[in-house]
Amino acid sequence: MLHPYFQGSEPIGPELGKDRDFKACADLIWKLASKGRVGLDDPMFNPAKDPRISKFGCSRILMCVAEKDKCLFRALNYKKVMEKSGWNGRFEMFESKGERHVFFLFNTSSENACALRKRIGAFINPILSKA
Repeated sequence: MLHPYFQGSEPIGPELGKDRDFKACADLIWKLASKGRVGLDDPMFNPAKDPRISKFGCSRILMCVAEKDKCLFRALNYKKVMEKSGWNGRFEMFESKGERHVFFLFNTSSENACALRKRIGAFINPILSKA
């Protein structure tokens, strides 16, 4: 997962205070994107509410996040949910220090963007990464 944009109906962590306005904006974007057909706790937007999360169909997850991303707290919450769900897999996280949400789209050759691509490549093909 690359800089996931998870949210949910109930505010958590910084959404209760300093990121309250961001949460309101994220909620509005989801309502527009989903055309109002699903709520804020739809598993596509709030996977923590998915009753089948323990049956996630893979054995490994790499979640890439950015230190200054306003969605970081939700990503960390997702990691906790997966670990507590009984899912039988390995969860790895890669954090880009000093960066914001999707920074790699705007500065593709930065040191952090290159490190992120290298980490994703190593996750996809762990055999070649050790060569």
